[in-house]
Amino acid sequence: MPTPHVLCELVRVLELDFDTLLALAGAADMVVREYLEAHPQHSETVIRLFRAAEQWGFERWDPVCQLIERASKGGS
Repeated sequence: MPTPHVLCELVRVLELDFDTLLALAGAADMVVREYLEAHPQHSETVIRLFRAAEQWGFERWDPVCQLIERASKGGS
């Protein structure tokens, strides 16, 4: 796994979103692990979220992703 500095340079040079690069690098588990280390009280909710995603076959995630995108841009 490259250092954060190298990842930032790759994001800039390749004109990618940082999260996209992490996913391409196979580092999604690192992001989830870091979150759960910082917020252990949310472990059960995160597990339920992924179990539901598995059950749905990840097919109904577009509305969830759109909601997250709007929230990250300051929308409701």
